[in-house]
Parts: sequence; structure tokens; C-alpha cells
Amino acid sequence: MSGSLPITFHPAHAQPFTLEQAMLLEINILVAEIQRLENSIQHLRETQSQLTLFLQTEDDQDLRQAYQENEIVIDSQSERITLIKVALLNKVGQDSAAHYGISDIDTSTTTRTGTRTGTGIGTGTGTAAGTGIGTATGTGTDGVRNGTVNQSGTENVVHEEDGEEAQPGLHL
Repeated sequence: MSGSLPITFHPAHAQPFTLEQAMLLEINILVAEIQRLENSIQHLRETQSQLTLFLQTEDDQDLRQAYQENEIVIDSQSERITLIKVALLNKVGQDSAAHYGISDIDTSTTTRTGTRTGTGIGTGTGTAAGTGIGTATGTGTDGVRNGTVNQSGTENVVHEEDGEEAQPGLHL
């Protein structure tokens, strides 16, 4: 790992391994698992499209339940990909991450609640009409963020466990 602080991850779904356990695996195993999970998610999304089309004409409760279960599986597998990417980042460092296809970590599906607090200083100029320009610098901490990445030393993460395990899902 590079000289930066380790990244931590707190999953919202039950996962078959922890971040610490993933970091013990060989890099090629982690990369292969990301590829396997991405393939699985692609097939699940194709299935979801087919189920959506069918459910527009038929109200089948079993298929509706399968659709909902697949959504949980997709979320869990997406989260597992993020967990593995964090493990890789911790093993190889940010500078080598792109070599392994992990130039970024997708946190677009995460939620953030709470308030940002901090201290800073700023300067600027303005007019009586209320327009102006300025700059400010400062540091602070984030509020609650569920199922996301935490770069130690830059933000604090609190996770609330939902206690649910992912369902196996239905594939067409």
C-alpha cells in the first residue's frame, strides 16, 4: 500500500467476507471476482428488463417478488464490488489503481444525511446589489453516510446495519 491512510468500508448488506479478509487475497483473485460480479449484475439487469416487460401486461406476484429479490441482489453485489475495489486500493495504492481497472469507486447509489461542520477562513468582495466573488478554505467532517467509502482522516462514517441478507434472485 502507498503511504496514504487506509480506506475503510462499511457495507449496508451482509457480505460473505470483510474488507480485512478481502485484503488478504491475491490481487488477481480480487480482480477476477470484480469481473465475475459485474457479469452477474449485467445478467440480472437483463432479467429485470424482461421481468419489467412481462409485469406490464401480467400481474404475477411470484415474478413481482422475484423482481424485488433481484434488486436486493444487484445492490448487494454492487456493494461487494465496491468493497473489493477498496481492498485493492488499500493493497496497491491510488497510483496503481488504474492498472487494475479501479480508477474510481462508484458511490453514486449511496445516501448521505447529516450536516457538514468545520472551520475555515474566507475572503471576497461584493457590491451593494448583492453580487460578489470570493474564496474560502477550511476543513470539516461529514455526517452519516450509509454503505460508503471512508478515507481515514478526511471524513467520518457511521453505518446503521439493516440486518437483512441478500436473496438469491431469479434469472430467466
